[in-house]
Amino acid sequence: MTKGCEVNIVRLRKRLRDFSLSWIVQILYWLFQILPRSLGLLLGGMIGEGTYFILPRQRKKALLHLQLAYGETKSREEIRRMGHRVFIALGKNLVDVLRIPKIHKGNVDEIIEVMGMERFERTFQKGRGIIVITAHLGCWELISVYFSLKGYPVNVIGRKLPEERINGILQKVREGKEVRVIDRHSSLRETMECLRRGETLGILMDQNSRVKGIEIDFFGKPAHTPTGPVLLSRKTGAPLLPLAIHRTRNNRHRIEVGEEIEAMKNRSLGNGHFEKVLEESTRVCSKAIESFIRQYPTEWVWMHERWRKRQ
Repeated sequence: MTKGCEVNIVRLRKRLRDFSLSWIVQILYWLFQILPRSLGLLLGGMIGEGTYFILPRQRKKALLHLQLAYGETKSREEIRRMGHRVFIALGKNLVDVLRIPKIHKGNVDEIIEVMGMERFERTFQKGRGIIVITAHLGCWELISVYFSLKGYPVNVIGRKLPEERINGILQKVREGKEVRVIDRHSSLRETMECLRRGETLGILMDQNSRVKGIEIDFFGKPAHTPTGPVLLSRKTGAPLLPLAIHRTRNNRHRIEVGEEIEAMKNRSLGNGHFEKVLEESTRVCSKAIESFIRQYPTEWVWMHERWRKRQ
């Protein structure tokens, strides 16, 4: 078989996989609008458990990364159980993301609670906007939904998903709650303007994406970490506010607001000192995110290649 044929077969398989996945998500989207939330979450947990067994590549990645982070403190059996719970949590979170259209001002407090709301409000009242830094932890899509329903102007940095049908569903649930998505490849001006209007801007900074960054220790291992949030704070004067969400025992969600971070306050830094302060500020942000993940480790996306070496 020629190399060209092999490439075409791989592409075909990917298209078929994406097509099948898109239809599965579409069916689940409509199904979870009909089912009671309790039954949906039961089904979501079963879906998550099933994917743990039928997606060996993703399972191996998750277990490998859990081993890297916890191998010195936990046994292999403990790590296996953690990995299993990661997939179940993702299945349940899929349900709550697809059920976002069912959330409104009248019932949002029945589903989501906040710890540290006074910190968020105090930072917001400064009028300089807020750069919310968070992680792919828990049902993170609910963070923007909650604050938007509470009357705060919410923007998030995101990217278009490669599968159009899935991307359309996600876009629909976000826009239905007046959450404005700014493409991460759009101009810096658009991002800065929302902060200058005193609005909130959500940024996920826990993944090894193709953006400018530096290597910072993450769970004791060097990992490429974006510097964009810190540089944006320096340009606009908007404070950085770490927060995250996790599922509680009664299947509610709790948003936890951390302490405000004032990064790189001195704007007249020399080049040599600038790089050191940028690194330190980025490290503070990353450690705040890591702290949330350490508290709720089975709710993070451990299958992501966070420690992948960049070319």
